[in-house]
Amino acid sequence: MIKPCRLFPLLLSATTLLLPFVTAVADEAALKEEDYNLKHRVERLEKSRIPLHEELAAEDEETEKKDAESQAAPSWLDRFHISALIEIEAAYWGTREESETDLSLSTLELGIDYSLNDLFSAHILALYEEDGANPPQIDEALITLHNLEESPWSLAAGRMVLTFGNYESGMITDPLTLYLGETHATAMQAGYLSGTFQATVFLGQPRTGNARDGRHPLYGFNLNLADDTHQEYPAHNIGLSWTSNLTDSDGLVDAIREASGLHGAVPGLGMNISIGSGDLLLVAEYMGATKRFHPKDLAFREKGALPGASNLEVDCLFHLAGKKAHLAMAWQYTREALAMVLPENRYLAMLAMDIHEHTTLSLEYAHDRDYPEKDGGTGDASNVLTLQLAASF
Repeated sequence: MIKPCRLFPLLLSATTLLLPFVTAVADEAALKEEDYNLKHRVERLEKSRIPLHEELAAEDEETEKKDAESQAAPSWLDRFHISALIEIEAAYWGTREESETDLSLSTLELGIDYSLNDLFSAHILALYEEDGANPPQIDEALITLHNLEESPWSLAAGRMVLTFGNYESGMITDPLTLYLGETHATAMQAGYLSGTFQATVFLGQPRTGNARDGRHPLYGFNLNLADDTHQEYPAHNIGLSWTSNLTDSDGLVDAIREASGLHGAVPGLGMNISIGSGDLLLVAEYMGATKRFHPKDLAFREKGALPGASNLEVDCLFHLAGKKAHLAMAWQYTREALAMVLPENRYLAMLAMDIHEHTTLSLEYAHDRDYPEKDGGTGDASNVLTLQLAASF
């Protein structure tokens, strides 16, 4: 039997021997527990990291979407487009008996275009002509529905120039075809554009008529086939237009004796063709009534007039002193348009040069010859020399 006094040293020795082993076991258990806890913490962090990444990715996607929308959708100010044309002319006019000179602000145009959205746009054009009979006025004001990327169809409504005639010219002076056929009206106009083919139909508010029938309807169409190559002059342009009442044109409304007592509507027909090759362009246009006016409305040689006008023009682009220049020559002719105070023949020549960006200096010579005395005219000739400074922006 072991005595107590000897048992204590034995226990102390056993404890001393077992202590490292117990400590090692305890340390291993602690490490295992710490490793287990660390693994769980990592798993929790990984789980919490996934929605964080998703949230950050969603935020980045939303930011990119907003940036794209801000770039695709311009501000209201970017939707505005303002344009202007200023023409100042110094002119000399003379016949064998008399002559005169003139300096005028011949044209001032201010245009405002605004894109309401992807479908609707608005257009306003204010016009002032110092030598004109009318004060400054709103020449055009219309709203257009169109999106050529989505559909070839368009619709416009308001005050506009009807698509009757073409009136293409590089001259300072407007062609005689324009004086006969250009028509401003409050109207609706539908259009179709596909490749090189364009068609429009219009229905306008008439200005002429009589007490019995009221105002004569104003409607018509324009068909146009144009080359879409990006040359200075297109290879070709062919057009055909028709109106139910030529009398509503700006020139004839002023010329007929009584717009409210017109004896009947007179249809009008327009044809034009232009052929281009590089820097050379040939233009030909005819505009005229398809039946005679009543003698009490518009007369010629004591019978109803059958007015018509033609323009034949050659334009050429070249460079002069390092500047872009333009040379044009034309012959214009009218038929039975004496009552409109138009010449029977007009010959023109013009030289123009771009003296600065958007600024052009032009010199034009025009020779007019009136109808002969047997037709009620004077048979006289007149000459007009015009110097024009024009700026557009």
